[in-house]
Amino acid sequence: MGKRSRTKGAAFERKLAARFRAEGIDANRGFQARGGGREAADVETALPLHIEAKCGARPNVWAAWSQATCDAADGHVPVVVMHRDQARPGAGAVELMVLPLDEGLRMLAHLQRTGFFGGES
Repeated sequence: MGKRSRTKGAAFERKLAARFRAEGIDANRGFQARGGGREAADVETALPLHIEAKCGARPNVWAAWSQATCDAADGHVPVVVMHRDQARPGAGAVELMVLPLDEGLRMLAHLQRTGFFGGES
């Protein structure tokens, strides 16, 4: 991976950690050691998540998913957050979060129960 790609990725990881903090979730860019064994999450939080951040013209969600699931510690939910590089507003300039369906459904059910969607709790 070239220096420009690494710089772009690091900037996205910092931006993503800031977005988590803006929502009240303590988060920082993970320690990016390159070596054998499990890699640190790109964004580390106090939540039991392993977050892989990917940006590019065509981020490979399946490769990112494989990395997140392989590197996630026991009990941590693998999550991939993607950003389409160089997208203009209205033309795909949105970040996406990918997580296991079971975990997403559990979160949605909890949000429904707590009245997040404006309905009865």
